[in-house]
Amino acid sequence: MDRVAAIASQPVVPLLFRASQRPSIPKISHSTLSPDFIVDLVAEGYGIEPGAECVLVQRGMNDTYLVSDRTGQFGMRIGRSNVRSNDYLLTELNILQHVATMGV
Repeated sequence: MDRVAAIASQPVVPLLFRASQRPSIPKISHSTLSPDFIVDLVAEGYGIEPGAECVLVQRGMNDTYLVSDRTGQFGMRIGRSNVRSNDYLLTELNILQHVATMGV
């Protein structure tokens, strides 16, 4: 019997702890939101049609999604709320809008 089959044949035993023995809440290094959740989250607020297509384009400090419906395509970036100030984000959006008007 190979090792995988041997492990698979073992009974599943839940890991139980007494309250005093419970490990601390696990730290999460990175989580990725479901594209379906992104569509549901932004559909009403941004006028995106329910059922729009959403694809994770880049994963990193900020996750970038491309949301598409019959009216167009939209970039969505999801990041930690405590990393950059609102002024920083507004400046970045102004730069992106300027670049878009320049046709880049």
